[in-house]
Amino acid sequence: MSTLHIITSGCADSVCLNERGIPCDSIGEIENLDSFSQSVEQSDAEWFLLTETMADARQIPSPEFLKVIQEKGATAWLAKSPGSFADFTMQTLGGTMASLWLPLWKAGSVLAPSQVFRSALEKSRSTYELLARLNWGESVAEASQEIDWEDCSIDLPELVPTKQRAELEQLMRPIRNLEELLPASYDRLSPDFTALKAGLFQWYDALEESHHCSQQAQHQGRHLGADYWHAIMHRREPDYSNSKYWFRHVGASPVFDQLLRYAQAISEEFASIKTWDPFAFVDYCSRCKAGSRQEIIARRIQAVEMVLLMRQTMLDAQR
Repeated sequence: MSTLHIITSGCADSVCLNERGIPCDSIGEIENLDSFSQSVEQSDAEWFLLTETMADARQIPSPEFLKVIQEKGATAWLAKSPGSFADFTMQTLGGTMASLWLPLWKAGSVLAPSQVFRSALEKSRSTYELLARLNWGESVAEASQEIDWEDCSIDLPELVPTKQRAELEQLMRPIRNLEELLPASYDRLSPDFTALKAGLFQWYDALEESHHCSQQAQHQGRHLGADYWHAIMHRREPDYSNSKYWFRHVGASPVFDQLLRYAQAISEEFASIKTWDPFAFVDYCSRCKAGSRQEIIARRIQAVEMVLLMRQTMLDAQR
């Protein structure tokens, strides 16, 4: 069996891997794309594993699983904590979009056959882009699982960000070249495709860039996705009256029913609500004090809202 090559920023549990009959070799660090690119070029491995650590037995692939992955020529993501927010995002958005959304190597392990990994690596300038270019061989899934908020290692967007997040620098190229990353089933000329970029910029607190994309597609799209992202942008600006103006344009979004169910699971404060009211949530966010329990609740609901809206925008951008 060929050696499984591991790219990690932590410690690979070689003992456990070898006990499973999987020879392994750590070849580089996640933070240094150039370093592990050279190691990949020199290796003869059949599989590559990108992970922060290999501390959890659930992340250790079996020889049988490796064989299936190799035969399919697809990429697998092994969740560190099934049921976590990262797992919810991955299952809801699929591998390509989730790769632009989260540092997947921190929330699990990314396993890819050598030919798939090498092909993506040749075209990539960042780890995020590398993962987005992998062949995930999946479609957008229905969001149905519960979220275990006790294990949330992902930084959730703030209600009122003061600056864009540092990760965005690595993501500017893949977001701007989103046309190259998504399957042919997406209509590149549709306003909903432009709304996808508004959502990606919004997640990384780049309000100005998100605003620009939303304006390009305003009042258009199957479910006015750009207008919804526009409303979120103004809620976070914060310009609460302007946010409500755009929510009036959105009307009844398909995400509202699911969002209500998740909000009710997050906090009993929403238990008695029969229908989701985006205007009431704008008011709720406006009353949140930094560091309060209400702010934590609002940020969790907002994060779920963004994931559900991104999924709907992805569906609407299909031909």
